[in-house]
Amino acid sequence: MHAAFVRGTAVDPHGNITLREEAAQLDALAVAQAARACGGVVLAQVRERLPDPLPPGDVHIPRHLVDTVTLCPDQQQTYLGGYDPALYGRTPVAAEPEPTPPTCPIRRLIARRAALEVQPGQLINLGFGVSSEVADALAEQRRTGEITFSVEQGHTGGMPLTGAMFGTCRGQEVTLSSPSQFDLYAAGILDAAFLGLGQVDAAGSVNVHRLGPGIIGPGGFVDISQNARRVIFCGHFTTGGARVKARDGRLHIQREGDTAKFVHRVTEATFSGPQALARGQDVLYVTERAVFRLTHDGLELTELAPGIDIEQHLLPHMGFTPRYREPQPMPAHLFDAS
Repeated sequence: MHAAFVRGTAVDPHGNITLREEAAQLDALAVAQAARACGGVVLAQVRERLPDPLPPGDVHIPRHLVDTVTLCPDQQQTYLGGYDPALYGRTPVAAEPEPTPPTCPIRRLIARRAALEVQPGQLINLGFGVSSEVADALAEQRRTGEITFSVEQGHTGGMPLTGAMFGTCRGQEVTLSSPSQFDLYAAGILDAAFLGLGQVDAAGSVNVHRLGPGIIGPGGFVDISQNARRVIFCGHFTTGGARVKARDGRLHIQREGDTAKFVHRVTEATFSGPQALARGQDVLYVTERAVFRLTHDGLELTELAPGIDIEQHLLPHMGFTPRYREPQPMPAHLFDAS
């Protein structure tokens, strides 16, 4: 690595940098260390220069790692602009924060069903996409005070933000660097992880990193999914032009998606179903029209949305036939409105 670009909130007279008012520490220190170890240079951007030395606990990138510091007084904290004290934990959130209004009713439906898997007292991780809306679903249910949220960007506690602001929190209790957060995940501290799904196959393996012609970085998906005691995957049953409505306690398929997400074998496995079984993990797959559980005999259909017929709405759009006996109906209140 020839050069590293990092940013912080301020630099003190010694050249030490703090990230104390940033929305996340991410891997700024690790990137600077990697550049220095490779003989590269470290270039830092900060909002301000401090007149006095920082308290030792507020130093996040020590001066010995930094070659050049550039001041940027109009530096923004996030896409929202400015600096919001709640995003660095200085302003507590309400005991039961207001949820973000849903942009897609079906996404929120999936998140609401997934949220029913949360138990009081749990430490849970939320991934990007549909799974991030589990936080809003819990807020709707006035249940956020029962559990503790954790996101890979380093925050624990508070209320995670969704959409373009995913990875930030309001009123968090703890902010660590991302590498330190992943060390904790590797230690098995997560009771449950709610993650997205791109493809799912007959063995319960999931692909989120190679969809179509493109390769998408899996981010922290691998580390999180390997070490959480429970994993709840959240996503639409099909994709590519699907039009689905929920009303009157039933699900209505107006147009089927062009692309099946439940396939015979995933293109590449980001999560291995067989290895999850060997680890003793409890794995669930939540969609708008059905819920599946991973068993030693493959996926088992455990719940079916009201208005959905297995032979008409599920099996023709799957690359395999799941086990099923008498699946229970998904809660009807989820389908009251679209």
